Amino acid sequence: MTVQEVDRLGRNLLEGLIVLNDLFQRGIGVKVLEGIAAGEHTERSFILDLALALAEDRRRDIVRKTKNGLQAAREQGKVGGRRPVADDDKRAAILARRRRGESIRAIAAGVKVSVGVVHKTLAASAEGDSADRPSAP
Repeated sequence: MTVQEVDRLGRNLLEGLIVLNDLFQRGIGVKVLEGIAAGEHTERSFILDLALALAEDRRRDIVRKTKNGLQAAREQGKVGGRRPVADDDKRAAILARRRRGESIRAIAAGVKVSVGVVHKTLAASAEGDSADRPSAP
């Protein structure tokens, strides 16, 4: 089996080791094209284990940096993701049509948005309504 780098064998150290052990038990060799474990391997070795551990550490570091970057952006008031499809006018039209009893599909076709956008708009409206209502004593 040929892989670009050892980290392609699994999402973490344990999974990579399990895959390697399974391959070697079945007599399948592993050829790694890049990285510190580059070369052909027919059994587990320290270098393979080390390469997997380093790959997991790299992944953890990337996740941590990504979370920190997103948090910093939020603190600066930046919002990521795609812009909402339904503007205020479409939102009002969706809610008005639903109050009149129209089906989700009819609303979607009439407002020219997807069924998912209608569902999302109605759910957001329901959450907003429940937040506005006083809770029972």
